Formats: sequence, structure tokens, C-alpha cells
Amino acid sequence: MSVPPALPVERARSSHGRAFERRVLTYCGRLHLLPAGERVLVAVSGGPDSLSLLFTLCHLREQLGVELAVGHLDHMLRDESARDASFVAGIAQALSLSFRTEKADVGALARDNRQSIEQAARGARYAFLARAAAELKATTVATGHTQDDLAETFLLRLLRGSGTKGLAAIAPRAPFPLEEGRSSGLNVARPLLGITRDDVLDYCRHEGLPALDDPTNSLPDFTRNRVRHELMPTLRSINPVIRDVLVRTARTSARDEELLHDLAGEAMVEVTIGRSPLRLDRSLLQALPPALGVRVLRRAAAEAGRELSSRQSEEALRLVGTGSGRLDLASGLSIHFTPDAVVYGPPSTAQPKLPPTALAVPGETIVGPWRIEAGLPDGPPFEGGRASGEAIIDLDILPGPLVARSRRPGDRFQPLGMDRDKKLQDFLVDEKVPRAERDTLPIVTVDERIVWVAGLRIAHPFRVTEKTTRALLLRVARP
Repeated sequence: MSVPPALPVERARSSHGRAFERRVLTYCGRLHLLPAGERVLVAVSGGPDSLSLLFTLCHLREQLGVELAVGHLDHMLRDESARDASFVAGIAQALSLSFRTEKADVGALARDNRQSIEQAARGARYAFLARAAAELKATTVATGHTQDDLAETFLLRLLRGSGTKGLAAIAPRAPFPLEEGRSSGLNVARPLLGITRDDVLDYCRHEGLPALDDPTNSLPDFTRNRVRHELMPTLRSINPVIRDVLVRTARTSARDEELLHDLAGEAMVEVTIGRSPLRLDRSLLQALPPALGVRVLRRAAAEAGRELSSRQSEEALRLVGTGSGRLDLASGLSIHFTPDAVVYGPPSTAQPKLPPTALAVPGETIVGPWRIEAGLPDGPPFEGGRASGEAIIDLDILPGPLVARSRRPGDRFQPLGMDRDKKLQDFLVDEKVPRAERDTLPIVTVDERIVWVAGLRIAHPFRVTEKTTRALLLRVARP
């Protein structure tokens, strides 16, 4: 398809077109979407949304104070895709704008990565736009999302079971997303998010824009198309203004999420106890309301360059409650949960075993990365041993000095409350202690008998009873 000889930027615009552009200008100004001085890469497929965005920004660029460039990815999903790329290239040339394009075999990417076509296309598109923006020194990518896209995305997220963050759907301006949740420092802006799809089609008609029609937008193979062509009409028959309702709900979710995001940032500072690797205080994290706790866990993962899904976030929050376990992410990050801390690090970092170390009683002893305190509580009755990382035992029945060490093959003990011995290995598995942490967990012994699996359980024979006259309070923590 050739570019029309008289493009809209070269002739007087209709009153309808000028009104449309004023709305976009007002929306951009109110939300500071395109600050003056930015170089903006406009993502253009050739369809009505992106083409109306491109021409509108061309008309507004002097008022906005921005420079423009055009990017187009050929997804190679249709025989006509090369023609589409040529069409967009012609538009960019006619507008005297820098242009970047690439090809991506999205079908092959979907097969190779076991993704849907939609997922593969989005990943390829965003990766290309990031590369093109870097090459052109663009600071923002502008996309043609409209209110209809916002409503459809809200429904898609709702169907997936997303929380408040997901239901906020599409932000007017946000950090540009890259694979696995990483951010490039680039931003994405959506200047048409205050505009409906009907408004866009009217603009194209009044301004004579030669927008392309992509037949894949009507195929039922894609979930978004089914939402657009099946679910939305059904909802509209129940409530004619359903789009407005969904947009309003998404914006309410966005406001709520903004507040929770700020509160989570403050909480993150409070619970962080180490940076290399990133470590969070488990007791402080556990004390947070679940809505904040989940967000802190996500922020911590983001600091490590990864993103937690809703399901992973809920599982992480559960493991915070147990104080043991490990959550392995496919992106090469593991979250280790211990009685004292939540640690973000590699999946299987080998840790050196603890050297056998006699404990100072009373006193404080450093054992590898741990600090073990032994104190003499007043009593009877003896108080203590109930908090995380604490234990209280009968001092009178200890036949010798206490020694802390790593586990050994064949270790067995009788956990408190049980009537028989149990393999220490089985106990650690049942307690969901991560495999990588089992060799570094302090095992407190006396004459090679296990007295306390630090932070988890004492041995039943060393419990305090009504006959106990002297007790020993043990505490374990990282220095």
C-alpha cells in the first residue's frame, strides 16, 4: 500500500480533529506524560490507534516540546506483514521522522518458549522497542492504548485473579517493562488512554488517515480478541456503560495501589537487615499487614531484578509465616525462608559447614554466621522459649557442655512432643528447611545427643518439667 500523496500534517485539519488533539494535549499535560525535551519513540503498527497517535503527536510536538521517531516490528504472523512494515516506513519518511524496524518470527518464538502467540508477540515487541529507543536515544516509548484497551486489560487481569496492582491495568506513564520484570530506565507513555476506540476511528475518518486493518484482531484464537468481541458485548447488553465502569474501577485500583506502593517502600526500609545478599527481618515482615507484606516481598525481588507473580507472592507470604522453606524462581533467583530472615539469592549456593563450637553458658557465642545466646532465667516457673529463635531447656539434666555444630549423617533425635526418635534429615524436610540451608543450621548437642535444632525444636528429653529447678534460655540469630 502506498502512502497517500496528501498527508493530514500537510493540509488543514477538521474541527473534529483539532478537538481530538486538544483532548490529548490536555490529558498529556495534566498527567505529565511527555515532559518537554524528551525524545519519544512512537510504536506504530499501522492500525487506527497507533496511526492516530502518531499524527496527533506530530501536530502537538511543538506545543509539547518533544522530538519524535517511529518504531515498527514485523511479527511475521501474516503474509501481508512485510507490506505493513513498508507502509509504516513510508509514513515515517513522509513525516520526516527517524524510523526503525525489525522482523521477529513470533510463531517460532512462541513454540520455542512454550508461550502463547500473544505473550511471544508482546515480549518481542517490547524488546525491539527497547533496542530501538536505545539506538535513537529516546527516553519514552509512546503507545496507542485507549480506554477500551484499559477496560479489556482490567477484565483479562480479573480473569487471571490479579490483585490491586494488576487490576490497575494500564498506567498512563510507567517504567518501560522488559523481560522477567527488569526495567531499562526507559519510560512508556499512553497519551490516548483518555480516549475511546470510537473516538480514534472518528478521528481517522475525519482526518482521512489510511489506517491498516489487521485481520488477526478478529481471530478468536487470541484471548484479548474474545474479551473484545464476545465478553464485552455481553457485558454491554447488561450495562450499556460497562466500559466506563471498568475504566473507573481500574483507576480506583491504581490510586489504591499508589498508596500501598508508598507504604511498602517505607516498610521495606524498616525490614531490610542486609544487602549482600538482600535479607529481610522475618519477624518484622510477618508483623506487617498481608497487603504490605506481599508488596515488600515483590519489591525485594524487583531489587534483585526479578518479578514475583501473584501466585508466587502468596506462596512467599505463606513461607514467611512458617519461617522455613525455599521458593525457586525460574529466572534464577531463590528466596530462602529461615526463622530469622528472608534471604534473596542464587538457588543453590553451597554454604560451608559449621565448625563444632562450645557454647558459653551463660554468654554469647558466634557460630559461623549465627549468634547463640545462653542465659539463666529466673524461676520456677520459667518464662521464655516461645518466641521465634528461642528455646528453654532443663539445665540440671545436661551431662556436659553444649556444643553447636552442623548436622551429620545418621543424626536422630526425639522432637518435643513426640514419643519416638526421628531422623534429623526427615525432620528438616518436614519443617521445609531449604536444602541449601540444612548444613548451616546450628544443631546444639551435649555428648553428641541433639538438644536443640536451633530455631525449630528442642529434644523431648531436655524439656522443662515441674521437677526442673534450673533452666537455660537459648536464643539464635544472625549477628
